[in-house]
Amino acid sequence: MIFGAKTLACLIGAASAILLTSTAAQAESFSGPYIGLEAGYAVTDVDGVTIAGPFERTEHSAVLAGIVGYRIPVGPDGPVVVGAEASAGSYTRRADMRYGLAGSVGLRLFESGLVYGKAGYAWLEDVEANAGKGLHGLVLGGGYEHALAGNFSLRAEYRHVDWKGGPRLPDNTTRFKGQEIAAAVIYGF
Repeated sequence: MIFGAKTLACLIGAASAILLTSTAAQAESFSGPYIGLEAGYAVTDVDGVTIAGPFERTEHSAVLAGIVGYRIPVGPDGPVVVGAEASAGSYTRRADMRYGLAGSVGLRLFESGLVYGKAGYAWLEDVEANAGKGLHGLVLGGGYEHALAGNFSLRAEYRHVDWKGGPRLPDNTTRFKGQEIAAAVIYGF
């Protein structure tokens, strides 16, 4: 499922607001340890086959998470930034816990912008089923982060998740594909 025109318009509006309201960033932007809070929206397409036959459904959920990470520029005052990040949060639809680890490579734009790509792995614990057989999968995405005054920055991000795992029965095959968009407030130390 691809996000609609309303979602795209909201993302463009949020990015425009970030650019218009920011102040000059410090030279240390996008370097060192950071923490953050993230809120977003996830759409998961679920399809498979059971004894009853094929099925398809789409699940929607808010995503809330805490973030901790570290970034370092490649070379002195280089425009390339590499980093590692961990996140822990929840899909609010059924209180599913979501954990993730990712690496990123970014390119500084001027003094206050960072465009980046991200690759990592995520785990989704199905709290409702409590079967201990959650999902896990590869995460690919990217985004834009804009530095503000006082070590704060704002981020907009898109992620695609290819979920695997879950309970397996001999007569059951299920595939989960997820898309997430999120905004975060980041504080760098």
